[in-house]
Amino acid sequence: MEELSSSLSLDKQKQSPQINKLALVATVLSGTTIIAGAIALIVVNNNFKTQVTTLKTENAALIKTVKSVTEKQSAIERDLHSLKISSAFQRIAHTVEGALVTDDFVVNRINIYTEDADTKLTGINIDLENQPRMALVYKQSGQYNISDRELRAKIKPIVDQVEDYYKKFPDTLDWTSSTPVNITVNNYSIATVKNGEVKLEGEK
Repeated sequence: MEELSSSLSLDKQKQSPQINKLALVATVLSGTTIIAGAIALIVVNNNFKTQVTTLKTENAALIKTVKSVTEKQSAIERDLHSLKISSAFQRIAHTVEGALVTDDFVVNRINIYTEDADTKLTGINIDLENQPRMALVYKQSGQYNISDRELRAKIKPIVDQVEDYYKKFPDTLDWTSSTPVNITVNNYSIATVKNGEVKLEGEK
């Protein structure tokens, strides 16, 4: 019995170092796995950060490109608008000049003025030529040998004709009652028409 007990004791002593070795190997493997996992996480995290940075850079570039395209599109739209307005004004001038007449005046030239962006009508200049009977009472430098009341009454109809014709054209800016219309004869200012009132040159 003593021999058997001694033999079992020796077997346990032999097995104990083996178990310790296995435990050590398992611990090392476990530690290695943890370290490898940590390294993998660090690599993945760095890759993710790199991807995020790349995406941010690409997104910023895309925003810049979109902004640039939008600005160019807006500029093109403004240019097209200005071109459309300019074309309409040229057609009006070409049609009106020498064609619109009353017994007293003939429209010689019309100039239409707008803001820089061509969004608002700021003024109109109508240069007139005298019909024969007005030429008889014309002195010089925009002066007539008739009463102010008569001159006002003769100016208003030709302005109304031009305004009515202007408003028939599409793609124009609004001609309102407050739009100032300067009237000249042979380039001499004789009156301003605004809010339906004809004010002769020099009148307050």
